[in-house]
Amino acid sequence: MQPQMLMQLVQTDPRYMHVFQELTGIDLMQMGAESAKAKEQEEADLKKAEEARKKRQAEDEAKAKAAAEEALPAEEKAKIQRVRDAEAKKLEGNQFYKKKDFEKAIELYSAAIELNPDDIIFYSNIAAVYMEMKDFDRAIEYCDEGIERSKGQAYDYVKLAKVIARKASCLFNKGMLDESIDLYKSALLEDNTFAIKDALKKVEKAKKEAEAKAYINPEIAEQHKAKANELFKAGDFPGAIKEFDEAVKRDPSNKTLYTNRALAYIKLMEPMRAKQDAEKALELDPEFVKAWVRKGTVHQLMKEYHKSLEAFEKGLKLDPENKECKDGYAKTMMLIQSTAGAQGGNDQERMQHAMADPEIQAIMRDPTVTQVLRDMQENPMAGQAALKDPQIAAKINKLIAAGVLKVA
Repeated sequence: MQPQMLMQLVQTDPRYMHVFQELTGIDLMQMGAESAKAKEQEEADLKKAEEARKKRQAEDEAKAKAAAEEALPAEEKAKIQRVRDAEAKKLEGNQFYKKKDFEKAIELYSAAIELNPDDIIFYSNIAAVYMEMKDFDRAIEYCDEGIERSKGQAYDYVKLAKVIARKASCLFNKGMLDESIDLYKSALLEDNTFAIKDALKKVEKAKKEAEAKAYINPEIAEQHKAKANELFKAGDFPGAIKEFDEAVKRDPSNKTLYTNRALAYIKLMEPMRAKQDAEKALELDPEFVKAWVRKGTVHQLMKEYHKSLEAFEKGLKLDPENKECKDGYAKTMMLIQSTAGAQGGNDQERMQHAMADPEIQAIMRDPTVTQVLRDMQENPMAGQAALKDPQIAAKINKLIAAGVLKVA
């Protein structure tokens, strides 16, 4: 055994450590603890020394700065003091702003401006107060003054970005969305921060929603719907979908537009899009039988027969005499029966759909169902008895309809 391996064994196995201590008189555990303690103390000492060094450095820098200021002309020293006094006024104003004492906050921010008119953040602070007071025009005036102050001199780009973004926020509150978006983009050129980007996204979203709302016109939607229906009857399904798209934009709350477009997608063998439209129609009206017909047809196309049956059943509960639901249900049952037997083979696409279905996954994990399936192979009488339970029978039938389970 190599020496390194021996040491490792000695240090990890208490029995070897005991023997080693008896032979050599050396307590490796104690040595390790003392070594760790010494290392910890060394790290603490280094940290303390570093803190002391930083403190001395800060003190030295403060002394050097004070000495440099002391050597400045009286005019320069007075200017530095005004900057400090202005900052103090701003901090005091912040406290009153938090208390919602806006009159006092404006007074203190104004005093800060008088002491140091070049610091644009003070203008932004007053603008913030007026925004809280819902006086967006006055807020914009102060933002503009702050922006103007930054011109022709060195400025803090972070502060300028805040002032520009604040004005953009005022414009947004005034409903001037395009102008707000332009200003937010301008602010990002100064300081590309997450807060400004997030604010820009919100305004862009609001603009998109406003445009969509302004575009709504049910009368024009009906015109596009009529044209779409004509194209559908002529067999021009892509053309019909294009017209239905426009109709939906004009009247997004019209449930029949979605079921009509769903049928066009079904004709083009695009079940996923048809499914989305059927589900949107049901979202608008859960008792819309036509939507359940479309949903059942879509699942039938996707070979999700268990879901197809459910959709047609829900439609029939709402309208027991609905021909489309009856026909769809009968056709789905025929498809299930034709593929349920062992001779029906395995449809890989259908199997993949079924195994990806959370409901089917839950049924297959159900211990009661698992036991029934085992009994059907090993103890048929027990399996048949279990199937008398309607809930168990429904789950087994669902597995058969999904194509997961074959029958002899």
